[in-house]
Amino acid sequence: MARVPTPGGFRQPALRPVAQPVDTYFQGKLVKPAEAVDNNVLQLTKGFAALSSSLVKYQQDQEEQLRKLMPKEAAGAIESFGGTFDDLRGVALMDNKQATAWLKENQELFKIPLTHADRPDFLLQLKSFAGRRWTKEVGYSAKIYSPKVWERLSDPDHDPQEVLKELREELLEDIDPDKGHHFIMGALAQMANTENQVISQLHATRQKIATQRLMESFQQTSRDSIIEVLFHDFFRGTPYHQPSTLEP
Repeated sequence: MARVPTPGGFRQPALRPVAQPVDTYFQGKLVKPAEAVDNNVLQLTKGFAALSSSLVKYQQDQEEQLRKLMPKEAAGAIESFGGTFDDLRGVALMDNKQATAWLKENQELFKIPLTHADRPDFLLQLKSFAGRRWTKEVGYSAKIYSPKVWERLSDPDHDPQEVLKELREELLEDIDPDKGHHFIMGALAQMANTENQVISQLHATRQKIATQRLMESFQQTSRDSIIEVLFHDFFRGTPYHQPSTLEP
């Protein structure tokens, strides 16, 4: 620091400012027009992606609701069906394309609109419920309680499951198992419901018949034993005398 001369001989220190320039200029990053466009497209794409995801989720939820609704709609359609039994079985043997065409052409046979006649899951359920109703209409329960079948079912010497199996096969023998798979599955489900009720009734009936046969067998055996004793004594020269409870 330099000293400046002053009157009187005293020297006072003096300050010499030393200035340095201060950089106050700020240059921001300029966005190029192309980058701005790219950024806008990116934001728009993200927006569409979020919207698309929401739409997909909505469609998935709607489809899930429809899948849950198909059994109810198919059951209602079969319940309202006013055609013949052969019509029901005929639909079951068609492929999906044929069945859809037939349903649309014969809408008047149903009391409710068939709005999903072209959905494979609806057709599957329709064929299954057709098998159930067909089983009722052909009188499977009445056939079981017919005198001939019921006699065999009640006989303790017969296996009731074998008797019922023969009856099922007789009713379903004309249905192609490949084409009518879902129809057959529905028919068998309905048959099983009927058979479960029959089996519970058969138990008491079969026990009663078995007891009667046992008693008859015992009585016959007793009679045979008495006759055998009489003949045995007769040929020995000792006539059979019934013991007397009276004192001589």
